Amino acid sequence: MLDEKFNDMAIRQFEEAGPGLSEYWVVAREPYFTSSPLARTCSPKELVNRLSGTDVAGVVFHSLPPQHYRFLRATPAGKRIVWIGWGYDYYSLLGQDYNASLVLEKTSRIDFPTRRQVAKNDVKAILNKLGLWGRERKVSNLSRIDYFSPVLDIEYDLIRQHVPIRAAYLHWNYATAEEDLAPSGSVLENGKNILAGNSSSATNNHVELFEAIRDQVDLSSRKVVTPLSYGDARYRERVIEIGQRILGDNFHPLADFMPKEEYLETIRSCGFVIMNHLRQQAVGNICSAMLMGAKVYLNPRNPLMGWFQKRGAIVGSIASLDMTPLTKQEELINRELVYEHWGRERQRRKTKNLIDTILGTT
Repeated sequence: MLDEKFNDMAIRQFEEAGPGLSEYWVVAREPYFTSSPLARTCSPKELVNRLSGTDVAGVVFHSLPPQHYRFLRATPAGKRIVWIGWGYDYYSLLGQDYNASLVLEKTSRIDFPTRRQVAKNDVKAILNKLGLWGRERKVSNLSRIDYFSPVLDIEYDLIRQHVPIRAAYLHWNYATAEEDLAPSGSVLENGKNILAGNSSSATNNHVELFEAIRDQVDLSSRKVVTPLSYGDARYRERVIEIGQRILGDNFHPLADFMPKEEYLETIRSCGFVIMNHLRQQAVGNICSAMLMGAKVYLNPRNPLMGWFQKRGAIVGSIASLDMTPLTKQEELINRELVYEHWGRERQRRKTKNLIDTILGTT
């Protein structure tokens, strides 16, 4: 595990499905996000040594950035490997051209790299051509993975088209609807405000998002709440400047990290959720919004929109923003869909299947 906010959810789910069967190794000196007493911090060397243990049946990688590919090589043959992807770790494998296409023109103008970043990327490109970029980062290492679980099932084929992995698909997700996505009491308070975007990342396409809201929505007595605590600090500063310029006093950035309960309390007034990603992103935010009865708008180019609509969800397009709240029946449809895919019992079955797959008992 990396030190992240998802870890405590994962640990709870694994312990409920298979008590005492797992160890949770966090590659970090002092974890900030992970608070479970079952988690243990470790150095890369300590983890490598543990992977060779005779009592280890398999390894689950919660996110797999390139610097951790070394652990794939360090895992002895015969031990099953599962990669649970978070998005950034597998979209980064699709190449610069693909990832550049996920940022719209106006947002790309403010997301320019520093000279140092440009120089670093140029050096990497040269080393890659010469075959000298670190062995531990070679994509060929991914062939060691037995099972891959992206956030959405439709992303499995996308990654397989671009990356030489042989891993079979395995269905698993973080969080449960009951404990994590909409804890007791998380219902809309008045619903007039708008939640816009989910992080300080250019893939939110903030400039076009803010302009769509300004041009289509009567912002009288509304706040546009924009989470920016998670992501790039430099980009955050530019988004705050632009958000204030485009939306004025209606713009309310959330620049500092907030505990989950406090964050959910903040967005209880947001009856409308507008996301402008061109790829799967912010699934947790969207599911929380659906459980609270909020109306969700996505960019039609985002595969998540088709995924939801195929399953009957009521999801609108950012190109046609309508501030009419959902009907009670529409709220129910969205709520039932979230429980169907992320409900506690559904998630427990997924986790039990993952454990059984590693142990070879399926």
